[in-house]
Amino acid sequence: MRAYTVNGTRLVFLFMVGVFVAGSAAGQNKAQCAVEVEQATATAQKSKDYSQALAKAEECIRKNPKSVDALVARADVYASKGDFDLALADANKAVAGSPASGDIRYRRGLIFDKKARNTFLKDEASAKTIRKEASEAAYADFDKALELDPKKGEALVVKTTLRRYFMGSGYSTLKPDYDRAIEILSKIGNTRNLANAYYERGNSYSLEQKNDLAIADFTSAIKLNPDHVGAYSLRATVHSSPFFNPKRDVDAAIADYTKVITLEPGAYWYTNRAALFEEKGDRAKAVADYRAALALEPNNYTAKTQLAKLSPAPAPVATQPVTPRPPQPTAESFAAEGRRQLSQKDYDGAIKSLTDCLRLKSDAAPCYAFRGYAQGMKGDINAANVDHEAAVKLSPNEPAIYFVRGMMFTELGKKTEAINEFRKVLRLDPNNKQAQSALQGLGVAPD
Repeated sequence: MRAYTVNGTRLVFLFMVGVFVAGSAAGQNKAQCAVEVEQATATAQKSKDYSQALAKAEECIRKNPKSVDALVARADVYASKGDFDLALADANKAVAGSPASGDIRYRRGLIFDKKARNTFLKDEASAKTIRKEASEAAYADFDKALELDPKKGEALVVKTTLRRYFMGSGYSTLKPDYDRAIEILSKIGNTRNLANAYYERGNSYSLEQKNDLAIADFTSAIKLNPDHVGAYSLRATVHSSPFFNPKRDVDAAIADYTKVITLEPGAYWYTNRAALFEEKGDRAKAVADYRAALALEPNNYTAKTQLAKLSPAPAPVATQPVTPRPPQPTAESFAAEGRRQLSQKDYDGAIKSLTDCLRLKSDAAPCYAFRGYAQGMKGDINAANVDHEAAVKLSPNEPAIYFVRGMMFTELGKKTEAINEFRKVLRLDPNNKQAQSALQGLGVAPD
């Protein structure tokens, strides 16, 4: 899910009458071929094969050489491919043809936005310069779009979200702009763009661990757009966070992941829901989800390893009834208690519980990882390092171990170290949405 795009936003263009306008005499309808290009581009974003979309765009421009719609549609194809120079060449022509159109400025801003987020070079200094110039150009276009069309609230949403992308902290400073965008979009009744505004504000709240506010905004987004996958997935993440949510609600998280799977099936979502089923002790459902994940992604490491752990146990041999004994603490119960204590920032209690976990199960890598997190949060980095190394030695290919350490460094303000850990997660699990989201929250893009 997690890791920040304009999910589900339908872009509608209102062009002024002029020689560059295609469609009706009022200039308010797109050339049909431009609509078809946009649809082909959306389809190609999944397969990454843009040949058909580009062919449609070329044909559309050939038939409508003065159409701003056609230029913008081809620009979107180029931008989706990563050909930003070609995309901006078309977008610049569109702006020159309709200089008073807020929509065209907005669309060019989206291309600059994409360039700012997706420029990575071996020469990092050069890449930073390009990203800075592209982001400043995007801000300028979004501002101009709002100046030309004060109802263009989505431009303010995207601008503010791009600012967040390059931030490592201080997300509360973005709230006034999100509030203003929500006010603008509420007045004009654009429910899908309004849903996205709530989603992005909720995202900022979640980065500050303002869980109740985040959940409220994600819920508002879902009410406006019941198919908003991003809102369901991030709400599930907040509900299930073992670190920062003392009101953790596993059942609510499962319900949200179920909706995400219905809308957009993916191995990542299945493994997330499976882990929650495991936590609840529902082995059958966890196994079913891990198997579903492998059906979609046969080499999914998490699904493979967890299924191996959940392999069926031999049928018990019938014995004479015995007097039941009171339940004894288990490594799993101590681990669960330690995670609960972490969510309440009771680090001393967590260290004790996780130590008890390791006393009963000395090869429990997660208990080492979480205890290391607690040690680090208490300021004992040496102890944290020892526990992390023990966890890695036991499970070197488990992404969650590096994610936990990355979260510790994030909380301690050690941005460089946090980035390194989240990148280790992505090397093991390239589609890990939580690591992608964490990197974006630190102002860098996943490689």
